[in-house]
Amino acid sequence: MRSLVRHRDMLTKYRSAHIQHMQKALTVMNVRLTNVLSDITGVTGMKIIRSIVAGERNPHVLASYRHGTCARSEEEIAKSLEGHYKREHLFALKQALELYDFYEQQLCDCDLELEALYQEFDLPDEPGTPPPGPRKSKRRKNQPHFDLAQSLYRMTGVDLTRVDGLDSLTVQDILSEIGTDMGSWPTVKHFASWLHLSPNNKVTGGKVKQRGTLPSQNRANTAFRLAAQSLARSDCALGAFYRRIRARHGAPKAITATAHKLARMVYGKKPEYPASQRGGPPVRPYELISQMQGPPFVAALRYRVNNQGEHEGSPCELFSSRLVSRGRPSNWPS
Repeated sequence: MRSLVRHRDMLTKYRSAHIQHMQKALTVMNVRLTNVLSDITGVTGMKIIRSIVAGERNPHVLASYRHGTCARSEEEIAKSLEGHYKREHLFALKQALELYDFYEQQLCDCDLELEALYQEFDLPDEPGTPPPGPRKSKRRKNQPHFDLAQSLYRMTGVDLTRVDGLDSLTVQDILSEIGTDMGSWPTVKHFASWLHLSPNNKVTGGKVKQRGTLPSQNRANTAFRLAAQSLARSDCALGAFYRRIRARHGAPKAITATAHKLARMVYGKKPEYPASQRGGPPVRPYELISQMQGPPFVAALRYRVNNQGEHEGSPCELFSSRLVSRGRPSNWPS
């Protein structure tokens, strides 16, 4: 399982390189397709590229392949397609497209092999959580070609995708590295230390000389950190925890702390927060707590939970009122 997951990740990276090759071939032909499309491998982009390779050069005909959900109009797309189609650059575009299609097919075959491996697992006798529901959203570009969440539940008996920040691909990356048996780590602290998500304090003479976590190439470590970073704007308990740590210590330490919390939840196979923290705080209104330990205009913005969910004023209004009450310098503009 681990080898196949790593192989799939390698195929995804190889395919991405050929997307860049297609972009370069279009750019040197002065075909600025990236100016009007955020992703050239979408429906509109691939139809235009395949038509160019097939011999079509009329920008208005190419722009007519625009999908209905595309933000740009046909006129804007047509202007970006007025380039010079030299033979050598068309050849490079053709080969890049063929290689992209080849790796896309390789990814499909790899997903079929992964699905067959997941089917070898027996259904859990005593599952820890209800099974995940069927996937309703449209498949994204890098997602597998089968219902991965159901397959992961078949393997573990726990729906880890219920954890905020962990989607099915992230859970697959983590489980392929750590397995399903946590007996290799006696406690969750051993698990966090193995992931290099716990502090590595260097002590000499009874004094801590250096703090911080060790660098790591662990793929599970990377997956946890990416999941933690995705919670930056999430309206959940973990998102609130991330923002609170970020306000105090900065984003790098907030990512490490949130990744450590996610690792503890995965170790215990508990995709829910404890009852005291379940659901998380509400979307917190802003409250200004002034720390006037210097000039009167020095203050710190902190985010604090308001249980009633009432928003009494914007941060600027609260900031101004606090300054007025404490005294504002006379040379400040009104």
